[in-house]
Amino acid sequence: MTTPAVTDGTPLYAQGQHVLSRALAFGILGMTSLGIVFGAIDWAQKPEFAPLPFVALFGVIAFAATRGILRARPIFGSPTGLTVGAGARSRTIPWANVGQPQIPPSSMNPVFRTYYVEIAGESERLYFYGGRREVELIESFRARAAKPTGG
Repeated sequence: MTTPAVTDGTPLYAQGQHVLSRALAFGILGMTSLGIVFGAIDWAQKPEFAPLPFVALFGVIAFAATRGILRARPIFGSPTGLTVGAGARSRTIPWANVGQPQIPPSSMNPVFRTYYVEIAGESERLYFYGGRREVELIESFRARAAKPTGG
C-alpha cells in the first residue's frame, strides 16, 4: 500500500459525499418546511388537535436527521496541523493534539461514512465524511508530525 501524497491544504474529507449530504440535508429541511406549511393551511381550514403531536414529532425527527448530517465538517491537512473551516473562521490544530480517526457507532451508511477525530483539550469531536484514503492521509500527516527532525 502506498502512502498518498500530502501537501499544504490537502482535503482530508470526502468532498463528493460532503456536497451530496448538504444537498440531502437541505432537501429534508425544504420538504419538512413545505409539509409544515401545507399542514398549517390544512389545520387552519379544519382545526383538530389530533395531528399536532405528529407534526411536532415529524419536525423533531427531521431536525435531528439534518443536524446529524450537517455535523460533518470539511477539514484540510498541512505539515503544521489539521485545518477546520475556511477564511477568517478557520483554525489550525497541531497534529500532536489530533487523535486517530474513528468511526462512530451511528455511522452505518457506507455511502455517507462518517469518521471523527478527538482533539486534545476539547470536549466535542470533529466529524468528517471520509473513507480509507482520507484516513490514510490523516495518519500520514500524524506520522510525519510525530517524527523528530534530526540533523
